[in-house]
Amino acid sequence: MLKGEIVLVNFPFTNYQGHKIRPAVVLYSNEIDSTLTFITSETK
Repeated sequence: MLKGEIVLVNFPFTNYQGHKIRPAVVLYSNEIDSTLTFITSETK
């Protein structure tokens, strides 16, 4: 994964009984760790 890349990630439900595939942006990534932030098209 590269910084700025949009990836699809399994996002678990709060009860951990399932998950949804959601888009996220890679903020940081190296050989060991990655930091992502989920994105949405919903506006307030």
